[in-house]
Amino acid sequence: MKFRTPFIPMAAIVCAASLIALRDAPPDTAPPALPAPAPPALDAEVAAPRVPALLRHAAESAPSDVTTLIVARDLAEARNSDACKSALSIVETLDLFPSSRSAWAALAKQLGMPPEQAFDELLGEQVLFISRDNAEAGASWALTSRVSIASAKRLGAALGATPRSQFDGLPVYAMENGAFVLHIRSEKGTNTAWITVGPGNRTDLFRHLIAPDANTRSLASEAPFNDLIAALPEAGDAFLYRRLSPAEPDFAVGAIRVAGDSLITTYAARSAIARKMPDGVWSRQQFDALNRGAAITVVESGQTSAGRFLDAAADGTLGPIKGIAALFQPFSKRHLLTPRSAFTIRRAPGNDLGVAYAVATPDTDALAPEADQFMAAQLAALFPKNINAADRIDPGGLAPEATRTVSLRGTGVAGLFRDKDAAVFAWSLTPNDGQSPTGWWTAGINPDAIERTARVLTSNAEPGQWSAIGEARPVDLAALLESTVILPISPTALSVMHRIDRVTLSERRLSPEKVVGSVSVDFVPPPPAPPAPGG
Repeated sequence: MKFRTPFIPMAAIVCAASLIALRDAPPDTAPPALPAPAPPALDAEVAAPRVPALLRHAAESAPSDVTTLIVARDLAEARNSDACKSALSIVETLDLFPSSRSAWAALAKQLGMPPEQAFDELLGEQVLFISRDNAEAGASWALTSRVSIASAKRLGAALGATPRSQFDGLPVYAMENGAFVLHIRSEKGTNTAWITVGPGNRTDLFRHLIAPDANTRSLASEAPFNDLIAALPEAGDAFLYRRLSPAEPDFAVGAIRVAGDSLITTYAARSAIARKMPDGVWSRQQFDALNRGAAITVVESGQTSAGRFLDAAADGTLGPIKGIAALFQPFSKRHLLTPRSAFTIRRAPGNDLGVAYAVATPDTDALAPEADQFMAAQLAALFPKNINAADRIDPGGLAPEATRTVSLRGTGVAGLFRDKDAAVFAWSLTPNDGQSPTGWWTAGINPDAIERTARVLTSNAEPGQWSAIGEARPVDLAALLESTVILPISPTALSVMHRIDRVTLSERRLSPEKVVGSVSVDFVPPPPAPPAPGG
């Protein structure tokens, strides 16, 4: 008896994961000059260390009801780092954010310079972007950036800036036939200025940045905000604040920094997901044992922030993550399962693809007959022409630790494998080892992957503190898929995978409503520059 699931390996998982730091960027509805953001003039206290004080200082300039705040500095320097060059090349390869990129290119053309130079001149030093969502009135936004006086004049001239009016005695210009408003404030004794831009039809945030109302409560004065930024695990080169719910004090803050060939994002969040999340149960020791030799491993405890991202991504390019997980979704005896789950892809013995998905159970004996019946029915429904006698593959819970296998040699799934006999789905139910409180229902492709996963998950491990841990090695995954499976993987996806060495993710719960985590992307180092002529 053998079985294999309709799993189509996910070439794009690492692409989305590698761009996790970009997923909360300002939408394409932002004006052409606003792709990235950062802070107003910084005092000496803030300017030295790259710590959350940078975010706190920016929050003093923002009303407490803003929906998004992004603050950054030295973006020109970051853009020229190996990590950002790699990330931007992937954005271009996948044609992400096309409207923003084309709008920026159009603005650069108006300025008479390449897009890269325009970015460095207008956004490369210090930037702050804030926005406020309003269901009735629409979104309002404002951006302020530190530039040279020459760049400020060039921007105004290129966009046809004309005097519009004065806000509290400050001169304001209209640009692009009134579509945008502009204010320029020069710094005394320097060759620099601050430009502030906003939409011509919603000037509330623009007005606040150039002439703050002392009676308006700032984001920095909110206790939950200060509590959360104090929980950020690391400093950064750029910070993001994003309100998650208009009805609850739910929001997330994140810090991004560049380190060699790596982009590292840390975050802290107060959210409904955190309030529903069980305490962390995963240990690094157990994760490392499961992850050893794998191309992708993700372990979770309930619907974590990491899980929500993967779940959302799975609705699009990462659909295959649900290829196996979906088999568990209609299972009616949910009281026999816990929120804890694990997923892994590896090269199994015989150079075959090994995929395993496991969910924890508090009662293996009660689950075994239900799981066998459920799997048999699922397979018969999925492949009625090949598996039409469900009772043939239903051992009724007997010997639950024995790996059940189903051959799908005659199905369309078998056509994905070079060796048709490798088209095998398997599952098992493994009780705990006497010390762990849970057993595991494990299913997937290749019996060896099932047995290895179950063995690691039921072994004794040190107490866990993590809600989610994940690691993907795109280069290894690309090699695995190319060598073991016949799949319609696009050259574009493979090209991107070969440019990313590793993506890691971890998240833990600090309190009943607060989580912290990190995501890092390590890019494959660029090839060394060719020697100079005559060198």
